[in-house]
Amino acid sequence: MGIFTLESFYITSQTDAIYVSSGTNGLPANSNFDCSGFYVEVNGLGLRPQIYTTNLSNNLRSNKMFPIVNVDGLGRGVAGDSQRIICGGVSNKEVICSNPTGQVLQVKVYSMDTGDLISDQALDSVINFKIELLPDDFQSAQIQT
Repeated sequence: MGIFTLESFYITSQTDAIYVSSGTNGLPANSNFDCSGFYVEVNGLGLRPQIYTTNLSNNLRSNKMFPIVNVDGLGRGVAGDSQRIICGGVSNKEVICSNPTGQVLQVKVYSMDTGDLISDQALDSVINFKIELLPDDFQSAQIQT
């Protein structure tokens, strides 16, 4: 057993032509505005399900998701806007995981605006997380009153 903490998530390598927007699948051709945020889904560590779901587009997504608000988002249609090189933010949300030494970690990123899986656009991402292992005997320890 362990405690999984998603500390932060960022998308990097954005340019004026390649960036994550609020359009379908996060593609910039559909919108002049950056994505409002992301839902980061993490699988492969036995994360305990959360009560939280997105319910975007009447499609309930996995409840192993972490909301990340794009704190540096802006509209790109205004003259003088600077090019954004990163987007994302901090989470620090903790959940219990039953398989902290999982062999395969799978991360999917969805648009907070549309609920669509963000397409691969030659962008890079940085995910910061930590796993704190819990001692084996903590489950069988007796509580003294």
